Amino acid sequence: MLGGRGVRTALNVAGVVFVAIGAVGIVVPVLPTTPFLLLASACFLRSSPRLHRWLLSHPRLGPYVAGYVGGGGLSARAKRRSISALWTAIGLSAFLTFVRFGLAVVSVGISLVLLIVAISVTRYIAGRPTVPEASGPQRPPLDGSPGPASPVDP
Repeated sequence: MLGGRGVRTALNVAGVVFVAIGAVGIVVPVLPTTPFLLLASACFLRSSPRLHRWLLSHPRLGPYVAGYVGGGGLSARAKRRSISALWTAIGLSAFLTFVRFGLAVVSVGISLVLLIVAISVTRYIAGRPTVPEASGPQRPPLDGSPGPASPVDP
């Protein structure tokens, strides 16, 4: 745990915000869940053991991060979504940099730094072990059918 009450409070607040964004990502397909819950876990690990335990033991949120925090890896889906979100954000940032500064030395330099960061993070995520998808409540099929794992009514 980090020292300083202000730092711990800031990390707790950041962790709660990341949990909220991650929870929204469960129901919004384009918003990744795992990266935000991993950020929350990192914040809580450094500020509140109680909140960290709560996140890891949560029946809905815990499976997204428990395997990774326990030294495991990420599901293939989590890897794809994380890398997609990363490259979307980096691409948008580079685009906005060029819009703001034009083709100047500063925009090329910033874009190169963004590219190096994106490549490094992609290699890190891709290099983590791939684990099976976490079990738990699944979204129903879009066509309204019960799906293979759904119970059959008697």
